[in-house]
Amino acid sequence: MKLGILFLMFVIVFTSAQQLVGQTVNGSIIGTVRDQAGAVIPNASVSTKSQETGAERSSVTDGTGVFNILSLPAGSYEVTVSAPGFQTVRRNITLTVGASLRVDLSLNVGAITSLRRARR
Repeated sequence: MKLGILFLMFVIVFTSAQQLVGQTVNGSIIGTVRDQAGAVIPNASVSTKSQETGAERSSVTDGTGVFNILSLPAGSYEVTVSAPGFQTVRRNITLTVGASLRVDLSLNVGAITSLRRARR
């Protein structure tokens, strides 16, 4: 009898532990970065900063303008995207447990500056 109860308790504990391992408290942010005309922007820098902890993670867009920042703890984040020749964009988002949040961003062309040669 005692052996049967012990075995039953082991099965219950083992099953509960397996269920806990399968659960996740993280989420992911994915998206595409484009310019005003809709063309993708490769090699754009994308970073996330947790509003709660200040922890930062970063990524770079691939050749198709796509970025992935995986396994982020749920919470509020500031997403920042920048690329040479474009204005930096910031967006506040809230990531929930287990979510794969899509954040597509459009960058505007930055200020154009010209350098003049000094006349001799």
